[in-house]
Formats: sequence, C-alpha cells, structure tokens
Amino acid sequence: MSKSWVYLEPGEQIVLEIRAHWVGLTGVALRLVVLTVVTGYALGHAATWFGSPDWVTLGFRIAVFIVFLLLLRATVIRQFRRWANFRATVTDRRLLVRFDRRCRIGWDLPLLGVSEIHAHRGLLQRAVGAGSIVITSPMTNGPAVLPNVARVEDHQAALLQLRATAWAQYQQAMAYPAAS
Repeated sequence: MSKSWVYLEPGEQIVLEIRAHWVGLTGVALRLVVLTVVTGYALGHAATWFGSPDWVTLGFRIAVFIVFLLLLRATVIRQFRRWANFRATVTDRRLLVRFDRRCRIGWDLPLLGVSEIHAHRGLLQRAVGAGSIVITSPMTNGPAVLPNVARVEDHQAALLQLRATAWAQYQQAMAYPAAS
C-alpha cells in the first residue's frame, strides 16, 4: 500500500495501519439491492400503468432511470467511496485518520492527548469480528470514532499500549536529574 498520504515527522515510525472492515458495506449493498428492485419494478410496469401512448411510457422510464442514477450516486457510490478511502495510521507519536485521500480530509491526534480508548461492537459487528474504536480527547469536539475496524480488541490493546509508552517517554523526558 502506498504511504504517500502519510507525512511523518523525523524519527516517527508507523506502528499500525487500520482499514475499514467489509461489514461497513452491508448498508451500501442493501441500499443498492432495494434501489435496483424498485427501479426494475417501475421500469417493468410502466407500460401497464400508462397504457398505449409510447412517448409517455418512454418519458416515465427515462425519468425513473435519471432518478435511479441520482439516488445511486447519493446513497450508494458516496458511501462506498467513504468506506474505500478510510485509512487510519498509528505511529509511535500520533494517530492519523484520513477519510479522503485526494483532499486529505481527516485529523491527526497526538497519543499524549488521548484520554480514553474503548471499543464498541454491535450485533452484526460481533458476528463478523469487527467493531468501532471510540477515542476521547480534550483536543476534539466529542469522541473520535474509527468505524468498522477488524480485530477491534487487538487494535484497542495496541493503541492503549502505545499511549502508555508515549506517556512513559514523556515523563522520562520531563524528569529532572537529581541534584548532586
């Protein structure tokens, strides 16, 4: 995987990379199926509903197809792009989350600023071994959520360990030498 979207500070190392689990696509797939079925039903029954004028039936079918394309873009394609472009990278100093690689939309959070890390698992997420990691920090407006993460307990434990290591390094750096 290309790391071109991650800008590291000198001496900083990537420890963990997190991608969205496929369970995040279940809602997208369900929307696609429902949208396709409703559109197919409307296109198939257009002649029955409007009777003999072919131009009315053709106009209705074109309108249904245009609405289908607009809803497809608004509900399915947009959500799929959001899922496909989600990246979270944990370094030894900070957590970098990106939601869009082209515009580099996301946030960076220093590990020293993290006050709480916990995992949340819904029923479907439990069944497939995924979950969401919720990170609380005084630096953010509300909790930061990493949705649909595979092996959520392992990633949570790694984040907690990295935070503890960062705090230990900070305290060691701030400790004053004993006077002799």
